[in-house]
Amino acid sequence: MRIGSILTTQRSDYRSRSSLVAKSVSRLAWLAAAGLIGSTNQAEAQLPWIPLRPQPPACDTLPPGDLSGKLPSDSLFSPRGRKPHAIDSWNCPDGTWTMPHHPTAPSTPSHPSVRFPDPIADPESPTPGTDPPDPPDPPDGPVRSPSDVEPGDAATADPADAPAADDLGTAALSLSSALADASAGRGSFSAAPNMTGDFFGAGVYQFSGVTQVPFSAVLPGFIQNEAPPGSPNALMFFGDFNETQNPLFGLESSGQGFSSQEDGPIDTFALGEPQNPNQFPTSPGPGFIFDGGTAVWLGQGPQNPEFRDGDDWQVDYSYSSQFNADGQPITLAGPDVATRRVKLSENFSPEVRDRFFMNYSYFNNAMGGLGDVNRWVMGMERILYEDMVSIELRQPMAGTLRSRQDIGSPGDRSFELGNLTAIAKAVLFRNHRWIWTSGMGVTAPLADDSRLMRGNETLLRIENQSVHLLPYTAFLYRHDSTNLFQFYTQLDVDVRGNRISGDLNGGPLPLLGQYSEASLIHVDASYHRVLTRNNRNGLVRQAIANAELHYTGSLEDSPVVSGNGITITNLARRFNVVNATFSNHLVLNNNLVVTPGIAVPLRGGTDRQFNFEAILQVNYLR
Repeated sequence: MRIGSILTTQRSDYRSRSSLVAKSVSRLAWLAAAGLIGSTNQAEAQLPWIPLRPQPPACDTLPPGDLSGKLPSDSLFSPRGRKPHAIDSWNCPDGTWTMPHHPTAPSTPSHPSVRFPDPIADPESPTPGTDPPDPPDPPDGPVRSPSDVEPGDAATADPADAPAADDLGTAALSLSSALADASAGRGSFSAAPNMTGDFFGAGVYQFSGVTQVPFSAVLPGFIQNEAPPGSPNALMFFGDFNETQNPLFGLESSGQGFSSQEDGPIDTFALGEPQNPNQFPTSPGPGFIFDGGTAVWLGQGPQNPEFRDGDDWQVDYSYSSQFNADGQPITLAGPDVATRRVKLSENFSPEVRDRFFMNYSYFNNAMGGLGDVNRWVMGMERILYEDMVSIELRQPMAGTLRSRQDIGSPGDRSFELGNLTAIAKAVLFRNHRWIWTSGMGVTAPLADDSRLMRGNETLLRIENQSVHLLPYTAFLYRHDSTNLFQFYTQLDVDVRGNRISGDLNGGPLPLLGQYSEASLIHVDASYHRVLTRNNRNGLVRQAIANAELHYTGSLEDSPVVSGNGITITNLARRFNVVNATFSNHLVLNNNLVVTPGIAVPLRGGTDRQFNFEAILQVNYLR
């Protein structure tokens, strides 16, 4: 019995030591493998990729819907290379979810390769910068090699071990260097989809132009009735008399005389329109209207308190004609008719990305008689620092009303280049549910000046000089792995304005004034719902539905610039635009996102900028 007890104790000590040795060898092997994986790019390329979490069971071992919404989704990006890799999971033919196999390693970045978790990934996944967890203890008893495993021995996932469907993970996205590098991975497109947008941009002026033909001269005045000198009831005639006192078609007064000074002598008479023929100018032609005129007595003095026959009078009158026959203001495109005002929430996300993009908008029956407008915006966004700061450039262009219009054939259309806009973006706060971004956009005046021509003669010029500052802030909220919300607010302030010069009679153009656009405020909200994700069997890998509500309002009345018979103002001096947008992001692969959509106005009058806007946006993610 004693010998048996001793042997039993020895076997127990041997098993304990063997278990300790096995644990040590297992840990050393794990660390050695991790060191080899992170050593060099060349070594990394020769080793199979080791995921940071175990592979789930195969499709045929999962009951339908077991892990739906619980497995990671969206495209993952390597930290610095920012190149998207394979989708982490897909829908099996029977409706279950599983992960793909990774036969090769991801693209090799310039530093040890680490796969960071998705923003809605399993919270048990390791966080960058932390020590790897200890491997599990080897089981007692013989360990079977892969060749010993019987077919159909795949482990069954325990539903209690799966994360909740709305659990977004506990790894916070802060401003630390390690986590900032991971922001591109956490900020995959479906985890931070773009807002589609809605705005036409205004840029339509009302132009009232008048051609004026003046006459001014010093003429003698004569009393034609029996009224005494200086009487307000005198009928005055201004012009020359022959020896028999017969008038030679001069100018006559209209109405009673009056004093230009309080309690002074009668010294001013209104003039009637001269009749044709006459020695003085009459109507220049059809469409001209007599503006009236005055005759002011010039002979007043201490020795002459009342006007008398033959005294000198200053005579002034004019004719004028409007350019439009019905007297209504004419629509005139301002500079940069492609996009006069820029709304940053168009194809925009609070997340920073490396991307190229194109926006196309078809505006049906745009405001101010512009008709149908086709607009394109070409742009790019580039991450500048630690996945927290980016710069974006946008160049609009459009087929619309021509910036140079001839008064004889208004309504000419052409392809116009717009003003360039640069947008700086900085992520101020990020965690597993929220992203808060702020920044500033600035427009550079690259578009052509707006001109009103008469043949080769310029009658009116609106110079494209304005610079717009576009401060904004944006929020993105992830409610769960399927539902997201975005909120934007932006100002648009014209800090410089455009010079306006004009003379409808031709010749040098005098300066009429500086036209600064009214400041605008934009408020936008959107709801995004992930409809499908990680479908490798079809063309569309993911689909995200968007519903958006947009408001744009002017903070003050638009200015009015007038002079020299010309008046310029905005088509709508004050407006409050409310539009709704519906769109769908279609993720075709890990790099390409196509977004069709439509925007419709919810208000009428000058707050209705178009009948509808058809939208197509394309993003290529690097």
